[in-house]
Amino acid sequence: MTLFYKIIAFLRLLKIDKKLKFDNEYFLNLNKKIYNEKHKGFFDFDPNSKDTKSPLNPWAFIRVKNEATTLRVSLESMLPAIQRGVIGYNDCTDGSEEIILEFCKQYPSFIPVKYPHEVQIENPQSEENKLHSYYNYVASFIPQDEWLIKIDVDHYYDAKKLYKSFYMASKNTAVRFPRINFLILDKIVIQNIGECGFIDEGDQLLIQKCNSVFIERMVSKQSQWIDPEKTVKELYSEQQIIPKHIKILQAELLQWHFPALKYHRNDYQKHLDALTLEDFKKIHYRHRKIKKINYTMLDEKVIREILDKFKLSGKKMTLAIIPARAGSKGIKNKNLALLHDRPLLYYTINAAKNSKYVDKIVLSSDGDDILEYGQTQGVDVLKRPKELALDDTTSDKVVLHTLSFYKDYENIVLLQPTSPLRTNVHIDEAFLKFKNENSNALISVVECDNKILKAFIDDNGNLKGICDNKYPFMPRQKLPKTYMSNGAIYIVKSNLFLNNPTFLQEKTSCYIMDEKASLDIDTTEDLKRVNNISFL
Repeated sequence: MTLFYKIIAFLRLLKIDKKLKFDNEYFLNLNKKIYNEKHKGFFDFDPNSKDTKSPLNPWAFIRVKNEATTLRVSLESMLPAIQRGVIGYNDCTDGSEEIILEFCKQYPSFIPVKYPHEVQIENPQSEENKLHSYYNYVASFIPQDEWLIKIDVDHYYDAKKLYKSFYMASKNTAVRFPRINFLILDKIVIQNIGECGFIDEGDQLLIQKCNSVFIERMVSKQSQWIDPEKTVKELYSEQQIIPKHIKILQAELLQWHFPALKYHRNDYQKHLDALTLEDFKKIHYRHRKIKKINYTMLDEKVIREILDKFKLSGKKMTLAIIPARAGSKGIKNKNLALLHDRPLLYYTINAAKNSKYVDKIVLSSDGDDILEYGQTQGVDVLKRPKELALDDTTSDKVVLHTLSFYKDYENIVLLQPTSPLRTNVHIDEAFLKFKNENSNALISVVECDNKILKAFIDDNGNLKGICDNKYPFMPRQKLPKTYMSNGAIYIVKSNLFLNNPTFLQEKTSCYIMDEKASLDIDTTEDLKRVNNISFL
């Protein structure tokens, strides 16, 4: 029976192939000029594609969480093949929501769907917090008797091939889309997964909505690129279930998958087995036609052109800068001093790497040993000149020096390594407050004694209240609370900082931390004190 469906699909493809004029770039350029009206594509060559019940007119079923790096370019790549869609999103903090809403304004046949619950893959609080519930919620906006295709936005699609694959589908069939995971290390390589890098058993399907539902599936942290040592299935994921009578047909390879362009996944690539492009070609050469692998998709020049599109698609989001100079008077080589058997610098790097909102980390230092340590931790390193490593060098000068090399980041997070008890949780809470309050900057603080408000200053020989002339005579209980910067977290919009290099901008929020988390290492006594705290 499967052979029968394959023959029918082949005849349909043969018939339509002659009608499909133009190439992908023609429609990509045309659609960029369209706003708030129907976009153009290969579907315009076949009147049958206008039928809402036809597999030629499927809904794009899209789910997004913090995909700003690839989001816009990926969506645009599938437009010449797909006429409509739902774009579900949850817990976005990197600008993805704004990109989605703008895309749906430009192309109104796509519907934005914000999930009203937080998605928790680890220890979910309720059914609504589980990933499969989120998927089913987004899918509920698609009519039951119409078709859908699962689109992932870390993929770049060959729209012409994608549209042609729709002709394979008919009643009681579904079309499966194979993929290859491209990794960007010193060069472009392929993850050695599936059948020597070729993955033909994926969850990307073109299928009628009534034949599809998502259920709970347990997976490991290793499989989700979180921890290579954790193989226990403890995370709540999803699985698409289809009836047994549905016949699965495989499309040709028509997409480039870049699973590691997210910064929090980028460092995990070192744990993966990889094949060079040439090795992959040699392994699959004999069976490339059976597997439907067009080798032009493995051309390094083609792949790099796609990567360039992602890089040019918009601003990179958040850059974390860790300033760690070599000279220190209080503690010799302080940033590498041992704290619980690890260098002091480790704790700040680890906090930044585990933050959900940091896209790139750069360690700025004048010390070769510090820079070498940073390289072992998988972060970018930048050697600063000696004149920016003096006792009186201010942080703003270090940030400006770093930004001259790392351009186009929207937000800057400064993390001083002398705050080892500041964790990724603090960074994420502070960044979320910064975004939710639509601030221009944020400074972490700790509450301090407010009796300073009762002080006077000398104003040309006359006494004057340091802040308010009423404060020196007010009971301390009635004085407002006061806060000091604890040096742990500074956040600022980069464009504002470049124009006015200070973290105290016109609209600056505060993030209040407790005394323990605010402990700052400046002397050997501070180091001993924190060493006596069990915080690991």
